[in-house]
Amino acid sequence: MEINLNSTNSVVKVGKVSFYKINDRIDFFWNALMVYDGFIIDSSNAVFIRTVAREIRGHHQPEIYLKGIFLMGNPLLRDKAVYSLIDGFILANEDLRMAANRSQDYFLRSLDIHSGSPSGVYGAVIKKAFDLMYTRQNKMLSPIRDTHSIIGYNFPELSISFDENEEPQVLDALDWAEKEGLIWPDFQERIYVCSSCSGGFLSFREVCPHCKSSNIDGEDLVHHFPCAYIGPVSDFQMEDSSVLNCPKCNKDLHHIGVDYDKPSVINHCNNCDSIFQDVYVKAKCMNCESDMDVQYLQSRNINAYKLTKKGRLAITKGYDTNLTEDELDVNLQPMDTFMSLLKYDIIREGRELGDDALAGIYFENLNDFALQYGDFRRQTLIREIALIVQQRMNDLDYMCLEQSDLLWLAVHDVKNIELAIENLVKEIKELIEVNLPSVKLTILFEYAHLQSVSSADNCMLDLKRKMLVE
Repeated sequence: MEINLNSTNSVVKVGKVSFYKINDRIDFFWNALMVYDGFIIDSSNAVFIRTVAREIRGHHQPEIYLKGIFLMGNPLLRDKAVYSLIDGFILANEDLRMAANRSQDYFLRSLDIHSGSPSGVYGAVIKKAFDLMYTRQNKMLSPIRDTHSIIGYNFPELSISFDENEEPQVLDALDWAEKEGLIWPDFQERIYVCSSCSGGFLSFREVCPHCKSSNIDGEDLVHHFPCAYIGPVSDFQMEDSSVLNCPKCNKDLHHIGVDYDKPSVINHCNNCDSIFQDVYVKAKCMNCESDMDVQYLQSRNINAYKLTKKGRLAITKGYDTNLTEDELDVNLQPMDTFMSLLKYDIIREGRELGDDALAGIYFENLNDFALQYGDFRRQTLIREIALIVQQRMNDLDYMCLEQSDLLWLAVHDVKNIELAIENLVKEIKELIEVNLPSVKLTILFEYAHLQSVSSADNCMLDLKRKMLVE
């Protein structure tokens, strides 16, 4: 294998894999660099590294932005966001082999990517972010703190398609992708941004309610118990003693809570000479210099995002927003079909005495989940749960969904149905805990052996009564 790490040329070869080495002494044109398998940045200049990495990831051609980026050496970078744009570090020849293997992996995975983009104003940038995630096998689109971003947060795979002062549009793009059912949010933080420019760097100040000046001083208000005098602490202070003395009765104040207390604070404005107790709080935007009352700030949620089943399939099969249940690999039977199959199984079980059973899994507070997160997210959650159930089914099993919160499952040849359903419910709860740690979903289940059932309708009614009423 040919390896030439210390070459002074711009091209570094590792076997059949070639890298273009970029430094701040060489001019280059991106379109001419598509033929290379990856890029090596040879510089210790943090600004140059950030600029080049953003230009590569922000390029409009996948032949550029999907390529591996590797950093020669390991310079200390204060800007941690840069690390999210880089695929590795090269310190020795062995690291070049690593870079070559990764670059080949990125290329091979890029061959699976569908060329189409979702329709919509943010379709192209969402596709680009998904392509990067797929080639790097990243399952989460997570925010990182970034002082270069106008809101203070950066979503690496997506933010590179926007200028740093356009970061609020990144949140809008994520909201769009969520509504399209491509991603699933996991709450991380709530921030407040400027109502004019959506900037997140704000200076909060206490100001005078009369003239709005921040040139104010505050001091404790003192209440002297024996004579009931109330005044600012400066009225009680003496020049030649540290002991407080009441200006009304001339008695010294020794013990707070016994002689006196401090019930409040009194403020004085040095600009308009006003006296007041309650201050106003205003926020000044460091980006556009707008000054506003805090109640007019906009709140935005910062979430981490996981690709939904629809999102994962869209990367390789295309961004059809009307994917059917069959395309999503969920085999849910209509209720009338389910009932017909169940009635047949009850008749057959009565003749053959097997280990067939009917089980109901009820998600008790799913409506509360829908009220908090929306009906689409409820449907997505049910679909993910149905996929888990389907993976545990054999070819003869079938299931259906009743009223969006009750899953019916007919199973065959299961020796211990109770244990099987318990393990299934445990797996569903683990799915929810991992992806929605703040959600507490109550799951109930009941089952009946078909050999003891004479009527499908009565059996289902009896199981529903046990789950929903008892």
